[in-house]
Amino acid sequence: MQVIDVVIAFFKTIILQDIVQIQNIPQSGGDRRYFRIITSTTSYLICYSDNIAENETFFYFTTHFRKYLVPLPKVIAINEERTIYLLQDLGATSLLDCLEKEGYTANTFELFKKSLAQLARMQILGGESLNYERCLTAKEFGKQAIMSDLL
Repeated sequence: MQVIDVVIAFFKTIILQDIVQIQNIPQSGGDRRYFRIITSTTSYLICYSDNIAENETFFYFTTHFRKYLVPLPKVIAINEERTIYLLQDLGATSLLDCLEKEGYTANTFELFKKSLAQLARMQILGGESLNYERCLTAKEFGKQAIMSDLL
């Protein structure tokens, strides 16, 4: 059975609406496979990854940072094997999309300022009670971690 078939089967156990469209979201920087599933009323993101440890870290971080009202997608459901998870879809437009479409406008500058404010909020408020033992690798994101993340 292919990944898409497993993902659709899981989705259908959670959301009891017909699927109108499925979009494959290109992979970037990992083995996770993302799909946007569109129904007649809304859209969802669904992720497949065999890396259980990475998934568990994602679930922990998402739950933790959402407590501080950081705008992250809600985890709607997780399969029993913890390899597939259904997420709230916050939209298909990225900050980079806005920059590429509009260029260096006042609007994109405001979007960047809002994004940086949320990142700072996430670091300051969320970092206070974050259990760093739940991190997968480095406890500190220094030069070494940045270089290995880029390669």
